[in-house]
Amino acid sequence: MKIITTIIAVIVLLIFAVALRNWGLVTQPTPVDLFVTTVDVSMSLLLLIGMVVVAIFYFATMGRIRMQSAIESRDLHRELDKARRTADAAETSRFADLRAYLDREIPQIELKLDQALERLEVRIPATVAVDPLRR
Repeated sequence: MKIITTIIAVIVLLIFAVALRNWGLVTQPTPVDLFVTTVDVSMSLLLLIGMVVVAIFYFATMGRIRMQSAIESRDLHRELDKARRTADAAETSRFADLRAYLDREIPQIELKLDQALERLEVRIPATVAVDPLRR
């Protein structure tokens, strides 16, 4: 959009330059038909004023659109930051829950593993004593 705005600004400035260079022709009154009546007005000046009004509306609209997009971008950035903080808090909570679960379960798993190893140690010597030549 910046390129289009720049091009339009350059065109408007060129038209102004030509109008200033030929100011005598621009201000020369001519009969202009206004559908209801005919008046002696400078047609060039009338068109130049119309172009200025359209250019002002264009640049005002472009400024408004840019301001709205900047405000929307800022609001979306804030919302994204808030969602990120909420997700980080939830993730921290889940890690804390997982750590608490593991702290509860690991001792029980170690106890069961120790019991299984004790049973295995009891069975291994009994098996070796029964048939020492068997491999």
